[in-house]
Amino acid sequence: MQIKYVVRIKLWIEKFLWNKLSILHITLLPVEFIFKIIVIIRRWLYLNNIISRVCFPVPVIVVGNITVGGNGKTPFVEWLAIYLIKKGFNPGIVSRGYGGNSESYPVLLTKDIDVKITGEEAILLHRMTDCPIVVDPNRSRAVKFLLEENDCNIVISDDGLQHYAMDREIEIVLIDNKRKLGNGYCLPIGPLREPISRIKDNLIVNTNKDEIDDDELCMSIKPKRLINIANDSKMTLSSLKNKNVTLVTSIADPSRIKKIIDRYAKSVNHIIFPDHYIFTDKDFLSFKDDFLVMTLKDAIKCENLIGANSWYIEYKVNVSKKLQSTILGLLKSKKHK
Repeated sequence: MQIKYVVRIKLWIEKFLWNKLSILHITLLPVEFIFKIIVIIRRWLYLNNIISRVCFPVPVIVVGNITVGGNGKTPFVEWLAIYLIKKGFNPGIVSRGYGGNSESYPVLLTKDIDVKITGEEAILLHRMTDCPIVVDPNRSRAVKFLLEENDCNIVISDDGLQHYAMDREIEIVLIDNKRKLGNGYCLPIGPLREPISRIKDNLIVNTNKDEIDDDELCMSIKPKRLINIANDSKMTLSSLKNKNVTLVTSIADPSRIKKIIDRYAKSVNHIIFPDHYIFTDKDFLSFKDDFLVMTLKDAIKCENLIGANSWYIEYKVNVSKKLQSTILGLLKSKKHK
């Protein structure tokens, strides 16, 4: 199937999941009910130790969401790792490695590892935090391997909220400040992976805030400038005002980055690929010489495929003071098992 049709189908499904109930939604209510019952029973089995959970000698913090789509999870994990380092911790990170495909697991990231093995998110986190990172679909096995190979005293799980086999100290749930929880229904008629009641005891963070309120548990991601992928030269976003930009994205919610570039550029040709898509030479044949702009997450996957006039957006993560103090307070109050 051609990429453009895959993208169209994905966009239609996403729109369907986040829309208000229609006749089609209502016909799928029995399926939604079955899905909800299954996830509730599955979690109950783990919480009551009917299915065993793997415990670890150090605290585990899970950063995840209960909705499909992007919620700023990777930038938040990046911020959290750097923040914990500043506070005297020695964190490690485990990840599913979406978009990657290794012949064997677990995989400990190295400086020159191929993005096809681990996916782009893990490589981005490794570059930005310099923390040891292990990729494995089995999160419990990833944590065990990470602790065997590194002297970490705390572990951050990038996603994994529904990986109940991995015991955890703290769960941080990210909720998009704009889209919230959508229509409030679970898959396949809504964006929820689990019922809303699942997060009642979690640390809930509002993401994508326009402005930070230090009295709230919230974060914002602000674009700073453009950085050339080939030579690291820098350019202000306002420099785009007279430019025709080709925006290339393969992320969960490309609409946000599109709005940012629309604000500055003369015109924008937005080319959308599926989330976690691994680029090839052929993908850039028709616009390789254009003024290309993309996210750092996408740039990591095509550094050797694009022309010299290609840029990624550098961003800054802002986190409220209340959220910072709350995380430290939870770490102090939780008695590790």
